[in-house]
Formats: sequence, structure tokens, C-alpha cells
Amino acid sequence: MSVPENSAQTWQGETGFIKRTLLKKYVNDLRSPIYYVAGLPEMVNAMQAVLADVGVNKDNIRAEELLDSQWITAKKSPIQEGRVIF
Repeated sequence: MSVPENSAQTWQGETGFIKRTLLKKYVNDLRSPIYYVAGLPEMVNAMQAVLADVGVNKDNIRAEELLDSQWITAKKSPIQEGRVIF
């Protein structure tokens, strides 16, 4: 569900930006996982900054910036849209 307000079902989970507090709430060891980030450049840059701030090594971050034309054709996955809902 990438746009909860447009859904026929009521969403009870988290929404909004992924920040340090949200990561710490759901990920016990923030430095171990490999993180995959895809979306518009602004979102990718912001997420990379959050991950760096919590101590994630750059080698553990995989990122792909989608340009406007890619954004239109890739709108099938919430991760591709740059918004993840838990």
C-alpha cells in the first residue's frame, strides 16, 4: 500500500518519512543489514544521510535514483516510489 489515504482498506501501520527513531524501532542492529534505497534523488539522498547518521557503512547501502520518466514507469512498488510503509 503506497498511498493509504486512497485505499479501500484502513491502514493501521506506520506512515511518513523514515528517520532514525523509526529505524531503531524496527531494526535491532542497524549496522548489519544491506539497505536498498530507490526513488527520486531527494529521497535517496535523505535516506543515505539517515543511514550514515546511524552508523551504516557506505558499502552496506545500495541506491538507485529514479528520474521523472523512470518514476512514471516504475510506480508499481512502494520501495520504487521512495516510500515504505511498515
